[in-house]
Amino acid sequence: MKRILLLHGYGQNAAIFYKKMSAIRKQCGKDCEFVFVEAPIVLKPADLPQNLASIGAAEAIVEESAAPENDELVARGWWLRNNPDTMDQCITYLRDLVANQATPYDGVFGFSQGACAAVLLTSMLEHPGAIPGFTSSGDASHPPLKFCIAVAGFRPMSPAIDTLMAQGVNTPTLIVQGVNDQIVGAERSQTLIDVCPGARVEKHEGGHFIPSKATWRQFFASYIRLEDYAASAIVPSPNPLLTGSGASTPAVMSRPPSR
Repeated sequence: MKRILLLHGYGQNAAIFYKKMSAIRKQCGKDCEFVFVEAPIVLKPADLPQNLASIGAAEAIVEESAAPENDELVARGWWLRNNPDTMDQCITYLRDLVANQATPYDGVFGFSQGACAAVLLTSMLEHPGAIPGFTSSGDASHPPLKFCIAVAGFRPMSPAIDTLMAQGVNTPTLIVQGVNDQIVGAERSQTLIDVCPGARVEKHEGGHFIPSKATWRQFFASYIRLEDYAASAIVPSPNPLLTGSGASTPAVMSRPPSR
């Protein structure tokens, strides 16, 4: 069974993301375990755009008086762009999220800011010594992931992770872009591709969401079930006629060190 960590987008939470991933979860079947987790920061109205639907968080609650411990619809985020300290909080949270797992995660699947967090976690597990305090012994308590799926993501910008990002991500990574995404456009998406030089890039015709038409559901399920993610080219593109889609991970690429 494949075990996958799911990281929701900015303004969403685990319950909202669980519902949005329903069709893909069903396509993957019982041989995949999806673990949905909450981002660490409870967002306030000032932290969010007026149009929550634009970021896929129309269901979220953002009232000042919301009780996050009781309400499954409270908006959350992984860090705040205008508060550098929250990136350190995110790093610590991600570290603790995967620490001492009885059954390690095979991969991670993130959307929007959650896609950024997914790539960040993937890189930290490849290079556990790159961020001071991430480990006490130089080795992470979780092995490097086998794959990372990042939908509508971009490179996280923070001095706290510049050294880490400069080392690049060697773990097989699938990057999915929406050609009509008004939140994370092509230029912003390219910043993520630049730190994942071996990534497979797929595009869909839509905007800021995870594509879930039948062809995409089948594609995600086939990708997740792979035994060798470095050879993901064996999984046909869900949108081969869209220019720029289907740039595949090389069949041979450097792998993260075993631990």
